Amino acid sequence: MQMTFEDEGYGVLCAQTGKDALARFEEASPSVVILDLKLPDLYGMTVLEKMKRLDPETPILILTGYGEIDTAVEAIKKGAFHYISKPYQKADLILLVRKSIEESYRTRELEALQQRLSGGSETRYALGQGQAIREVIRQLERVAPTDMTVILEGESGVGKEVMARVLHQKSRRADKPFIALDCGTLPEGLVETELFGYERGAFTGADKRKLGQFEIAQGGTLFLDEISNLAVAVQAKLLRVLQERCIQHLGGKRLIPVDVRIVAASNRSLHGEVREERFRDDLYHRLNEFTITIPPLRERPEDIPELVELFLDEARRSLRKEIRGVSPAAMLELQAAPWPGNIRQLKNTLRAGALMAEDLIEPSHLQPLLSKDRQRAPNGSAPLPSPRSLRDAASGAERETILKALQETGNNKAKAARLLQIDRSVLYAKLKKLGIAA
Repeated sequence: MQMTFEDEGYGVLCAQTGKDALARFEEASPSVVILDLKLPDLYGMTVLEKMKRLDPETPILILTGYGEIDTAVEAIKKGAFHYISKPYQKADLILLVRKSIEESYRTRELEALQQRLSGGSETRYALGQGQAIREVIRQLERVAPTDMTVILEGESGVGKEVMARVLHQKSRRADKPFIALDCGTLPEGLVETELFGYERGAFTGADKRKLGQFEIAQGGTLFLDEISNLAVAVQAKLLRVLQERCIQHLGGKRLIPVDVRIVAASNRSLHGEVREERFRDDLYHRLNEFTITIPPLRERPEDIPELVELFLDEARRSLRKEIRGVSPAAMLELQAAPWPGNIRQLKNTLRAGALMAEDLIEPSHLQPLLSKDRQRAPNGSAPLPSPRSLRDAASGAERETILKALQETGNNKAKAARLLQIDRSVLYAKLKKLGIAA
């Protein structure tokens, strides 16, 4: 196993006993732990409990023998991230380790940002504080304490999974699992087995029983990302689960009761998918107890300065590099960009900009990263949807004109006001109204 992960580029620490494992765990703070329950000195479940007390967020994968499913389920209830049965496939173990590290990173990021923003609403992290996002958060806080099924709609990268996690944390299910399943990246056949699980011998290669995500999320929240990509046959089975609150393993006959809250997300309008007959009408209405639409980043430039600060802090830590910040001119570039990839793209852009910069991120560090988006949006304008009104169109044009004036004058407000032929106080008022960093 050690060679398997070293070949994948991981640093590996090995321990032969439970006591040695606990000592190394406390000393090294590993990204993930693979724990065999059968140890020479301590019961593996005891080691698991002690590790979770030392660091509740480190994902721990349990190695179990064949026929130890009940033990694996008990371990998951005690905080294990997942389990894998021996004998295992190397590829499966590597995939599970990657998934657990990604999950752990998102959880730690969530907690760190909540602490930083503890002076206000804890749901502001990685989203912003502008008026549009505050309204989204108000909706989320209203529905979180209920057991209503929630649909999150918004473009890719706007933060739908972050929203789902916050919703879970604010619910009565917060002490139970949050399980995320990306329906858009899994093959059709695999989605069904992931959701509902299967029995040994259900199909070729099914040499052991596997729990479905509904069972793993028992008592908690199951987040179905890009649910619009589900095949119609799987949609029908999901509808039945929502109606009957029971699942059935592939190849099994027993009905298994489940108590899970569903949060579904889509980057396309599910109502539109129903009209196009790509999504079942009855499933849509079963899911649509409460819908929250998250606006794209290009429609809320007032959120960008705070997001820049958050992601720049992350870049400093991950790159181990002291970057002083973002220049005013670079901030204007960031606020004027169309961001088709939304928050995810902004985060990646800042990380790359920080890598290229020596002290301060300047426009020259960003332009190679944003040039393709500018080509898709002539003159740097965002590819906005059709305006809802003439007032919206005028506001967008005014904002773009002011941003250009600030860029041409090096963010000098007095010169920009003269260029625009308005009083400086009027310019400051417009900057505040349009959410442009002054």
